Amino acid sequence: MKKNGKYSRNGTAMIIVVSYLLLSAGCSKQVTPMNFDEWRSFSEQLTDRLRLARLDLPTSRLLSSADPTGENDDFNHYIRRGPAGWWVIADLKGPGYISRFWLTGPDADHKIRLIFDNGKNEILTSVEDFLGPRDNRCWHSYAPITYSNQLVVMVEEGGKKDPRGGWPRIFYQINYSTLTSSTKAVVSFPAVWNTATRKEFERGKDIWRSKVSTSTVTSCTNSETKVITCEAVIAGGKQSNLVELTDCGIIEELDVTPDFSGISKVSTKEQLIRSLRLKIYWDKFPEPSVDVPLGTFFGSFYRRTRFSSYFVGMNDDTLWSRFPMPFKQSVVIAIENNAEISIPVKIRLSYHKLSEWDSKYGYLHAKFSRSNERETGKPHTILKVRGNGKYAGCFLAVGSLDRSWWALEGDEMMWIDGERIPSWQGTGLEDYFNSGWYYANPRAYPLSGLLFKVPFRTIQYRFHLNDAVRFSSSFEMIFERGPRNASHAWMESVAFYYMETPVSASGEVSQNMTSGIVHDEFEQYTIMTELIDRERGGDIKGAYERLLEFMENYPQHQDISLLSLRGISYQRYLCEGTNLQEVYKQFIATCKDDRAVQQAKLLLWYDENPEHGLMGVYCNARSKIFLDGNHIVEVDHPQRMIVLPVRLKPGKHVIGIEAKWVRPGAWAQVWLMANKQLIVSDGSWRRSEISVSGWNGLDFDDSSWQVVGSTSDSCGPPEAPYVYLEPNAFPLVQSKAVGLYIADNKTYYFRKVFEISP
Repeated sequence: MKKNGKYSRNGTAMIIVVSYLLLSAGCSKQVTPMNFDEWRSFSEQLTDRLRLARLDLPTSRLLSSADPTGENDDFNHYIRRGPAGWWVIADLKGPGYISRFWLTGPDADHKIRLIFDNGKNEILTSVEDFLGPRDNRCWHSYAPITYSNQLVVMVEEGGKKDPRGGWPRIFYQINYSTLTSSTKAVVSFPAVWNTATRKEFERGKDIWRSKVSTSTVTSCTNSETKVITCEAVIAGGKQSNLVELTDCGIIEELDVTPDFSGISKVSTKEQLIRSLRLKIYWDKFPEPSVDVPLGTFFGSFYRRTRFSSYFVGMNDDTLWSRFPMPFKQSVVIAIENNAEISIPVKIRLSYHKLSEWDSKYGYLHAKFSRSNERETGKPHTILKVRGNGKYAGCFLAVGSLDRSWWALEGDEMMWIDGERIPSWQGTGLEDYFNSGWYYANPRAYPLSGLLFKVPFRTIQYRFHLNDAVRFSSSFEMIFERGPRNASHAWMESVAFYYMETPVSASGEVSQNMTSGIVHDEFEQYTIMTELIDRERGGDIKGAYERLLEFMENYPQHQDISLLSLRGISYQRYLCEGTNLQEVYKQFIATCKDDRAVQQAKLLLWYDENPEHGLMGVYCNARSKIFLDGNHIVEVDHPQRMIVLPVRLKPGKHVIGIEAKWVRPGAWAQVWLMANKQLIVSDGSWRRSEISVSGWNGLDFDDSSWQVVGSTSDSCGPPEAPYVYLEPNAFPLVQSKAVGLYIADNKTYYFRKVFEISP
């Protein structure tokens, strides 16, 4: 949340709108009641992927709290004062709609007002009620808010609690689209804020905050859809045209599967995903309009990453795209192999034919860009292009050599059609990607997400389906390299955009894309964070592959035995039904690391009897752990998880934690595994600040205790300044458990009642 210094804010930017989405109510612009069928239809039409390729839709603009002086205080800036105690942050003339609303800084009960059509209707509610649930101390919503004539958005003023520090600090971004006068009448958002309205609005929000299921990535529904498959072995140093079509149509699906089965080293496979280069040529234009390292186009920057967004992702070993790709005359899809060895590649493509070209469509372009840590004083350019088109989103990788997150304090800026001052000015790098505060744990949403985070590196993405930026003659977008571009940070990005005619996207893709990658000085300390984050994202295979790659690169690592044992344990989840008893016994017989031997014996013991359980405890607080009222262990070690054997008969049990704050960032994380059941610390636990006799016993009534609630703000654990977690042999437990955090100088008591099935 910030701003660099050289540009002043004019308060607006850009958004996309869709005239055909707008609901007809005759020629009148008068406000008419919107029933829920209309609202549902409106929201669902916004999910159409093909809209991304359309150039006939109005643009998106941005209102934000960016510091008008060009400094880093991107909060508590507003358009004007409203009634006493209120700030006006948007005053929009209709017809139009808000497509994205992002906000952070205040408490959940901070008030927000929306006044429609010159005061005819009004909503007064809280930030959490309207934009929630909160995610990493931020709220964001893509549910559309339509307005026929006018919409005024107000927030309760900030700075009341701490005027000198400006707390609460109000950071906001509002994307909106204004419709043309020829557009059919727009019905204003339902202004009666009741249970039914909330339910429908939640439906609109849920579309864009739910994890994308792999079963929903298929978009081909046209009866004229054609499917093409092609396999080729691409020799080292050569380019192969895998698909060549002479037709008029729209590509809806593109799947690419490199075959690395003949390669034994995982580290080599990860290098090859970057050595392959995807090129797409439209309508016989001589230069590629897509020219990007293969993995990077699909979000796998430095190693394969299995995830699902609305437009790209990876399943098993297949990279997939659902970007709509219209073409008028022809398309050539080629892959260039810059490695020294031959690589088999399979492509599956589906498209439907158009009877004739429709000029409302643009051609997909993707441009790769990189800048290094020596370019201090200069921003990183995402895209600079001339012509008629629209900006549709990007992937961005950032790494700082300053041993801090300060590089994330840089803003994004966009200049449209030759502007001298950028009309789009953000409030911080993470804010653009719908997060803030240096992020919490990685997570992938349909239109934005964080794929990777370790000190001090991140990979993030955002797609502009409902808030794309149109331009008619030129477009430029940059990210500051921290405030005043002062950070020693390197950046790599892929910009996605559509153009009226094909243009060249060739740029900074080199023959050897494995060179120039800055070594991660913390890699040997953050490997557990990487593995746990991949597990959180459901990429178990990726976690196992990353573990193997790490052991190839660091065969003498001090924790190599523990890592090897964890690799064995992954087989329990990757190969269902695998009996690991004999493997564990052999490991015990040959291993010389006492820590690893002890954990292997615990795994053997767990498998011997259904009543044998394991309890893991990881705490950065002086924590006493109780099971059914009995004291089990006392732990305070921010770099090591303690695992203990426990016996549990079928029936009800209770875990109790007495956690005392001793240093900043205090947390307690607990899990228990018994009879193939897993109980973890999460938001369902109960908490109290008062110790009562018998509080840790099974018969204690904890109904008056507070439910911990949302844990979406959780970072780690571990959490800075701790970056190292000693490896252990227990996958898929810490990735499911969250840290229960303890406020400064407090002692908290936590309870969880659970039942073990027979």
